[in-house]
Amino acid sequence: MAGERGQRQLELIKEFAVLAAGAGLECWLRGGWALDFLLGRITRPHQDIDLFIWASDAPTLLALLHQHGYQEVGGPPPEQQRNLVKAGEQLHVTLLERNKLGVVTAGGRWADSPWPVGMLDGPVGWIGDVRCRVISAQAQLWAKEEVPKALGHAQRGHDPADIAVQRDRCRQ
Repeated sequence: MAGERGQRQLELIKEFAVLAAGAGLECWLRGGWALDFLLGRITRPHQDIDLFIWASDAPTLLALLHQHGYQEVGGPPPEQQRNLVKAGEQLHVTLLERNKLGVVTAGGRWADSPWPVGMLDGPVGWIGDVRCRVISAQAQLWAKEEVPKALGHAQRGHDPADIAVQRDRCRQ
């Protein structure tokens, strides 16, 4: 089910995770790929790759990614998220920090909105030989249900199926 694009994205996830780990830095998958890594299989085609890293690690990791052919493209404020492209695929890397509210986005309009408690306690997920930490199933469900409301967006076509799978995972 991966197809050429899915395989390319999977290889980018592997490279990103290996580069981060090699530099002693943490990263977490979020979004559709996080669900797939939690399940151990690709469930559907993905438009992009969504990740979290610590804002304090961004200079080191971004320099390393640039050395490996990743290019930055515009997007949200750079203190909030860094958007990268490689091999025609988009990676959205949200920057996190801790403050008195808990884990929050490092800047931009969401800086004072805490992410769910325990979000970063998710397991190492895998598909084949590709391994990467993922955010917790509870945080994935929260993000699928609450973030579109906060943004004033309607659910996308694949969201109801993703939510059903995530609810099932949260009950396990």
